[in-house]
Amino acid sequence: MRVSRPTVAPPCTIANAPTVTRRSTDGAEHVGRQEHCSRVVKQVEPLPPSPPDAPVTEQFTIAAGDPANVVDPGVTGTEFVNTCKAPPTSQDTDGHVTTLTGESGDGAHAISVEGAGVGTWDLDRYFYNSTCQLLGQVATSAADETGIIPSNTKYVVTHLFLGAALPVTLTITDTHKWFRDISASRWHPPRSDGGRRSAPGRRL
Repeated sequence: MRVSRPTVAPPCTIANAPTVTRRSTDGAEHVGRQEHCSRVVKQVEPLPPSPPDAPVTEQFTIAAGDPANVVDPGVTGTEFVNTCKAPPTSQDTDGHVTTLTGESGDGAHAISVEGAGVGTWDLDRYFYNSTCQLLGQVATSAADETGIIPSNTKYVVTHLFLGAALPVTLTITDTHKWFRDISASRWHPPRSDGGRRSAPGRRL
């Protein structure tokens, strides 16, 4: 995250400061000048919002569906949960384990899994943290699935509930873009006049 450099205020001065007389506890008088500070900080313009992360795409083919195990999704999912090792040795048997990188698990990224080809299929998704604890799942009767990746997700298991030899495309997108678009609409570049505004009835 980029932060605007603040404008440094001028140091305090004692020039032309009023004389101040103070009396200490022993009765002696001390004469000096009161330190005078005039700190005027110029307006700091915010930096423009940074661009969203580029979409991340992964393609793989899952050999066969396995509707028998829906708690730990199939052979691949069960091995992954038991060993907490990615990728498992049974990768792509009836599921695929994806390890997230960067900020994909920050709770502001969306994921979609889509099958291709003919016939019927049913893809489901399961989300796990870095210690392979289940954080959530999207396991509906729809052929493909789309949703938000839960915060702190490290692994995504794509399970083929129904289907066979299914090519799958997994795509991760940055939903921060919506917030950045809103922020960008409110951001304006620095004024050419240095930020000064003319008084009513006057022109600069």
